[in-house]
Amino acid sequence: MELWGCEFSMAVYAIGDVHGCLSELKQLLAAIAFHPEHDHLWFVGDFINRGPDSLGTLRFIRELGDRAVVVMGNHEGRAVAGLCGWEDNGLAPFLQELRSAPDALELEHWLRRIPLFHCDQSLGIGMVHAGLSPTWSLDEVRGLSLALGKVFADPDTSRRFFLEWDNAILDQEMPQDDSLDRLRFAFAIMTRLRMCSADGRPLWPNHPLVAGLANPYAFVPSSAPQSPDFPFRPWFELRPEQERARIVYGHWAAAGLTINPQAWGLDSGCVYGGKLTAMRLDHPDRQITQVVCPRYVTPESS
Repeated sequence: MELWGCEFSMAVYAIGDVHGCLSELKQLLAAIAFHPEHDHLWFVGDFINRGPDSLGTLRFIRELGDRAVVVMGNHEGRAVAGLCGWEDNGLAPFLQELRSAPDALELEHWLRRIPLFHCDQSLGIGMVHAGLSPTWSLDEVRGLSLALGKVFADPDTSRRFFLEWDNAILDQEMPQDDSLDRLRFAFAIMTRLRMCSADGRPLWPNHPLVAGLANPYAFVPSSAPQSPDFPFRPWFELRPEQERARIVYGHWAAAGLTINPQAWGLDSGCVYGGKLTAMRLDHPDRQITQVVCPRYVTPESS
């Protein structure tokens, strides 16, 4: 395996949404002097799609083995849904490339087994792609992630999970039973959430309160309206203080690098002409390293 650095000090870095920008990822690893024999990388999800080399990025991260910790983003979730038969024009080119790859079965197997949440108790840091409900304890999050992992690992159950999906479930309260609908709701929260109310109600794009707002998910956290008529805030501002773990997340490219007392947002718009970000997690200064990226695609309007 290629070696990027000469220093052999142990380090743990979290990396924002890569979106298939493999060249920029390698530049970032050179900038932090990453050494695969000693260091660990955490990836916040959405490492595929939109950029120029999704399949290469998928292979690269998988080949890091236990040196890489990955959580599932909405794009990896959409890829798993596509493998189950869900039609997704936005991921069709990647899925076609994946299915024709000589190592397709190994890559598909690995994709299906990416967890939704990771927590390192020694560091006191957790990782999710998008967000967590303020009503969930970390034990609940771990349980939901384990349950979703079992769903995605089983081809028949994962097919039911995606092909019987009804977005209407997201406009209701989260089911309290052990049904697939409960896990569908949790999956949407962990891969798509940006804003929610203090009692855990998520702000989805089809929410009535979004009417008249050009792009609610383009808000930076400090610019979200604060009024009784708009009771939503960025999810990380609403997490209970007694949940001590800080959370690393991605997904919110419009907000850019976001440093909050309880959470760190590392999606700095790599594929949109922004930057790819690494944060060192095991150092008290949490050093930030970034590389500038070309604009491969224009941000979506929603």
